[in-house]
Amino acid sequence: GRKKMEFEEQALGNRQRMENHATVDDPLEILQQSFGLSNFRSGQSAVIERLLQSKNVAAVFPTGGGKSLCYQLPSQMLSGTTVVVSPLIALMKDQCDALAAQGIGAVRLDSSMPAQVFAAAMADIREGRTKLLYVAPERFFNERFLAMVGSLHVSLFAVDEAHCISQWG
Repeated sequence: GRKKMEFEEQALGNRQRMENHATVDDPLEILQQSFGLSNFRSGQSAVIERLLQSKNVAAVFPTGGGKSLCYQLPSQMLSGTTVVVSPLIALMKDQCDALAAQGIGAVRLDSSMPAQVFAAAMADIREGRTKLLYVAPERFFNERFLAMVGSLHVSLFAVDEAHCISQWG
């Protein structure tokens, strides 16, 4: 209780200081300009602040509560690639399509992709044109994929569904 309240007060203080000195590194400005939203939902700002400070975060939000924004927004502020582990191809596709509609580059790597689409997506990631990479958990059993991810500058690693973690043991 008390520690959580202190953390939320600290995050609010940090956000207020940032709002006073708005720059392109300001999460609220990116929220408004890149994502077309006016304000953060409850809990989002504190999660984003911690991620931008390179801290580990376990964030639990209800369905539709806005957890995806908690890694999507920082992906636009961090220098490297954000790798998102998501179990459902349809969900990855929907997220990539929604981000593309906002002008935010994101790619998914899954078994349904033709080889040349996969190769183009990999080139976009390696060359820094795309900063968000969605992958299914089973990709991590593929040696070539592991080598590719190992060659990237990964700034953020997000697991979008908790059951992905238990799937790995």
